[in-house]
Amino acid sequence: MDNNVLVSVQNISKNFDKLKVLDDISLELKEGHITCILGSSGCGKTTLLKIIAGLEKATKGHVKSSLKLPGKDVGYMSQEDSLLPWKTAEQNVLFALELLGTKKHRQAMKMLRLVHLTHFSRYYPNELSGGQRQRVSLARMLALLPKLLLLDEPLSALDVVIKNDLTKIIRNYVLEQKATALMITHSIEEALLMADTILILSPRPACITDIIEITDNNRNEAFTRVKSALEKACKEKKCAI
Repeated sequence: MDNNVLVSVQNISKNFDKLKVLDDISLELKEGHITCILGSSGCGKTTLLKIIAGLEKATKGHVKSSLKLPGKDVGYMSQEDSLLPWKTAEQNVLFALELLGTKKHRQAMKMLRLVHLTHFSRYYPNELSGGQRQRVSLARMLALLPKLLLLDEPLSALDVVIKNDLTKIIRNYVLEQKATALMITHSIEEALLMADTILILSPRPACITDIIEITDNNRNEAFTRVKSALEKACKEKKCAI
């Protein structure tokens, strides 16, 4: 792998019994780079994320990385918040830090401040909204300073203002820490705010039908191209790689 490639996915296919979900997918995740995956519901996006995380085995193909997958350098955030219901927001973040052998109240509160939840630090998950629980999950993940962020629709339960703010937080984290992120989303707008590269997946069995590079110069104008690529992927399966 190139020095700046953190993860290389090579010809991944996945079957569940007779159901083929992923079809010969290859991609590279680079340091300081955010990749977003767009595709129709049920096409296998979450399955691909779990295979890269080391939580699911591929039927064919390989995932190569300089990191241990799964491992302490990998932050995985699912659609469900997975918070411990008997712990407060602050205690949930502290619990993650304890797994690294440290317990720093200051670090936990710094992360909650980052996601605008300082005043909710002593609230339990059942006292928080869905969006607030997602923000606690993000704070807990970032507290571990992961090198690889695997995000399964992490902003789906948030309003537009908070979503835009947390998009900036994630982007800044990736750039400052020279980390790498792969994010699943159903929102073109969200992908355009976040991504350096957008991958379009076909319906199941999913393959990559288009790869769209996003820059600050074309970020605002890329909506039409991405929308067209998504519509085309659903009508005709034509794999890009």
